[in-house]
Amino acid sequence: MHMGLMLAAETPSAGADMSVVVNAIETVVQVVGKVWDVVVGNPFLLFALGAAALTIGAGVFTTIRHSAG
Repeated sequence: MHMGLMLAAETPSAGADMSVVVNAIETVVQVVGKVWDVVVGNPFLLFALGAAALTIGAGVFTTIRHSAG
């Protein structure tokens, strides 16, 4: 097996590395939750989020429609 492809379970510090990853993910989830609360609580930001989602959705729909035909 190539040394660069060694599984995490085979490394001596896999448990410590995994706890760092889990803590980082928990922090990101907390920050995203706080940002979401701010966006949903502000009508202007909520409108901007909706407009962005609509624009992205229309672009994806157009891309799919053109690739199917």
